Amino acid sequence: MKTKILLAVAISACSASTLLHAGGMGAPKKPTPFLIPFLAGEGMYTWPQVDGYNIDLLNATVQGQTQDVRITSSKENQGWGGRLAGGFLHPMSGRFQSFLGSIEAGWGYYGKMDLNPIANAGNGTTVAISTRDAGMSMKQYGVDLLAGLVYDQPQYDVFFKVGALVQNLQLKMNINPQGLERTAGAPIGRAATRLNGNYNVHPTVVNVLPMLRLGGGYHISKNWLATASWMHAFGSTLKIDMPDVNFSSRTVGNLAAQIASPSLDAVMFGFEYRFVS
Repeated sequence: MKTKILLAVAISACSASTLLHAGGMGAPKKPTPFLIPFLAGEGMYTWPQVDGYNIDLLNATVQGQTQDVRITSSKENQGWGGRLAGGFLHPMSGRFQSFLGSIEAGWGYYGKMDLNPIANAGNGTTVAISTRDAGMSMKQYGVDLLAGLVYDQPQYDVFFKVGALVQNLQLKMNINPQGLERTAGAPIGRAATRLNGNYNVHPTVVNVLPMLRLGGGYHISKNWLATASWMHAFGSTLKIDMPDVNFSSRTVGNLAAQIASPSLDAVMFGFEYRFVS
């Protein structure tokens, strides 16, 4: 009988110990999600790599004198733009548990630039030129796909991402040789009569550019981050050269145009929302 009583007491003690131990463990930990969706919106300011146009007017008449005139361009950058993006974060494990894998797709408007003509004659005279006679403007927008790593901390993130930007470059270019000679002061009906009309080009150029982003974020809350980053797209230099518009021989010479998506730098500021519970 004593043996049965002692056995019952031992079983009761073990049961109580098990219950106390289970109570001390608390609620079970939530499993780490395989993917964390996120959305992001950013404003930006951009700097495209643009050389502009270089036009040489040979034997033009400026203030009654025959001389060569070189037309270049000043840049008026209206680089404000924006970007919307969405993607997924993948928490890593083991010794890489402080990192998140990231993949995202975005659409952005990368600003506008106007190139205003400036003419410099051989005698040092500067001639004002209307944008109707020589001008260029450009707008840029495109879609991108990026992948990279996010170093995730309780208060902040640091990220590095690489990918590609499908850049659409909208150009508006015009050259009016007769108008240029009129501006220079030559009488209409001489050399310019066979160079009349407007030469207008309005192409849209599409190129795929390698792209990288470096930046970070500050955790405002569990779901919201304020972000800042620098972006670079590896393109070329946009330029148009017309080296020999000759008014004495009434000819328009070679047109060397490098019409391609320019390299692009941008500073971005925005917010990111992560769908975590």
